[in-house]
Amino acid sequence: MVYVPVEVSIALFVTLITVTGFAAASARTTNVAI
Repeated sequence: MVYVPVEVSIALFVTLITVTGFAAASARTTNVAI
């Protein structure tokens, strides 16, 4: 098991949430545009 600092875990988690939200917003915008 590789040890990952808490800060890194939080940063990755926040990045994942942000990217997912951005992708969802982009998909929604694209659907509206179409």
